[in-house]
Amino acid sequence: IYDYDPQTDELNMTFGNSQPSIGQEINDEFFVQLDPKTKEVVGFTVLGFTKRLLAKKEKTEFHKLAVPIMLKGQMQLAR
Repeated sequence: IYDYDPQTDELNMTFGNSQPSIGQEINDEFFVQLDPKTKEVVGFTVLGFTKRLLAKKEKTEFHKLAVPIMLKGQMQLAR
């Protein structure tokens, strides 16, 4: 599930149903959303989404952008 707010240029993605979460910044304006009890990743938030997309577009194709995610307790880089 995703939600984009054009006024704040913020993209939020949730894995599964929306639930309470804690945001942890892992990169400049990139936050993972963690379940407060299990610390599992339940989503992420990107501030300045279109600004980042337009800056990256000149360097790479959108479908090749890497998104950091947490899998089974280990930080990995999805490609």
